[in-house]
Order: sequence, then C-alpha cells, then structure tokens
Amino acid sequence: MATPLPRLKKDRVAGTFYRTTKYVRWWDGEELRCEHKLDVKKCGDCLGLKTVAPRLPPPIQLPPTVTPILSNHWPALIITPSTTTVIPGVKTNSVTSKYRVSHKIGRGSFGTVYLGASTESNERVAIKVEEMNCKVPQLQYEYEVYSRIPPAIGVPRVYSIAKNSKVHLMVMELLGDDLETQYNKLNRVFTLEQIKDIGSQMLSRVEYLHSQGILHRDIKPDNFVYGSPHGEHAKTLYLIDLGLSKRWQTSDHKHIPYREGKSPVGTQRYMSLNIHLGHEPSRRDDVESVGLVLLYFIHGMLPWQGLKNDKDKVIEKHASTPLDVLCGKAPVQFVEYISYCRALKFESKPDYAYLRRLLERI
Repeated sequence: MATPLPRLKKDRVAGTFYRTTKYVRWWDGEELRCEHKLDVKKCGDCLGLKTVAPRLPPPIQLPPTVTPILSNHWPALIITPSTTTVIPGVKTNSVTSKYRVSHKIGRGSFGTVYLGASTESNERVAIKVEEMNCKVPQLQYEYEVYSRIPPAIGVPRVYSIAKNSKVHLMVMELLGDDLETQYNKLNRVFTLEQIKDIGSQMLSRVEYLHSQGILHRDIKPDNFVYGSPHGEHAKTLYLIDLGLSKRWQTSDHKHIPYREGKSPVGTQRYMSLNIHLGHEPSRRDDVESVGLVLLYFIHGMLPWQGLKNDKDKVIEKHASTPLDVLCGKAPVQFVEYISYCRALKFESKPDYAYLRRLLERI
C-alpha cells in the first residue's frame, strides 16, 4: 500500500508533493501547483496521488552583500535571504530569487559550471562560477565580451552576472556536449562527413567573432559545444569561453601592432606555430588552430602531444614537423589548409570561404 502523502504544512519543502483536502499539490517554493506542475486553477480535475516526485533544483547559494550587475539586454540577478548551502566552500545566507541550482555539470581551470533553472519559466540554464582569488580572473571580462557581440548563430545567450567578495557567477544558455566529449562518445572516430561539417561550422563561428574585431586565442575541441539536444539547434556548434579573447582591431579600426617575444596564450596542443614561436596572435592563428583541431580528430593525436611539460621540446617538435608528417593520413586538402594559414601575413584577413571550400572537397 502506498505511503500517504504529508498534509500541507507551514514548513513545506520546495519540490515536494503534499496532500490537501481535495487535491495533491506540488509546492515549487513559491506557489502551489497540481501534480502535473500546472497552476491548480488550470487543472482542477487532477485528483491523482503520488508518493515519489522529482525534486526541483535548490536555490543558488551566494555569500552576503552580492552586487547585482545590470545588463542592457537581460535581467539582473536578484538576491534574497536564505539559509540553504549549495555551492561548496562558500558560506552564505543569500541566494538569487530568479535562478535555482541543481548540480555540478562541468569543471575547468576557469571554475565550475552548475545546472540551474529559472524560477519564473523553469528554463534550464548553465551557471558558471569563478572564485575571486583564482590566478587569472576571466568571468567578468568574458561577460563584457559576450555583451558586446550581437546575437548570431552559434553565439550563446548570456543572461546575467553577479559578484561578491568571494565569487563571480554568470548565468548563460544551457548547451549540449562539447566536441571532445562527442569524440569520446563515438570511440574517438569522426567520419570525413562529420569532419567537413564540424570544420565548416568552426570556421563560420571564428569568422563571425573576427568580424566583431575579436580573436578567440583558445581554439580547442572543448570550446565548441553543440546546442541543447532537446532544442532546434541540437546540431549547431557554439563557440564558448571568451575569457582569453582579445581585440585584434583598435577603437579607430586599425590592426593591433606586431610584436615578438610574447608568452603563448591558449591551449598548447592546438596553438599555431606562430604562437609557439612567441609572435603576437592575429586572425591567421585562430584559423590555423581550427585546422590543427581537425587533424587531431583525424589522427587521434598531434605529434607534440606528450611533451606538455617541456615547452621548448613542444616548440622544437612543432617547428620541425614537416606538413606531410603533420597531415599524415588526412586528405591532401589539409596540407593546403595549413600551408595557406602559415603563409598569411600578420594583418591579413583569412579567406574563410576558401578554407571552407577546401574542407568540402575532402
């Protein structure tokens, strides 16, 4: 026999079913709904009983004195009192009233990503959290870059940001798997048709970012993410993580100056040869990195992998590897692709359409 549901009481718990005089109702933390999670007035005939129900995400926990940062396009986070602890290591008695956090879904050098949901629409979101004492703070800068980029295909929506003395927190569109995860799910094998589609989309995203005067500077499989698997953009690649991005175009529409002796920025495995040699990054380096990512997918590795603890050996190996060895079993078009990228001058605009045509011919 099913365990009877508790009667609605003063200290009810969000995300739990309760039995009232006539109906089984769902308390979402703010109002009563029927067992179908609809407004009771809209579902007055619902008389079923349940003993087990999924819990709604608990509130996001932030330390006190959080400062909301207003966006021109999206609502700010609103902080309200609470005693629930959610984010580990952060003592708090304040939470947002617009978003609730569920669980951790990712982690990287930048911080941690949580699954969240809007308390108004129940739309699922990604909540990116960065500690204020991290070595290279990026989240505030990343939010500002996103805010300046006009909406376009493959550009994730960023809703809001908040901060206090301990953390930065950014709420953005929830996406699907990144290319590295997808590659591993397919036993580290992409067909040539998949390579063509992936490469074409990667180039289009990089081209759009460049058209806004911005270099990405960290092109890698983890930073290209498919849309939500349940949405209409499930097969669309999004370019994310703009924390290391930089303007290649000054405010007076001139190209940034060429410099040498620069410390490499980005992920060592996918850096262009010019970046490894200490040259100032420009548009040519982003498109070369796209080609290196595609070669990684074809071969399963790049020649300088395994040398990540010795930068000098990585640079030496990269510079001394002939193109026919680098491209190996890949279609001959990849030799043309990498050769074209390396022949570009520092200020040259890449011919993105030409590179896409090369990939279409493989």
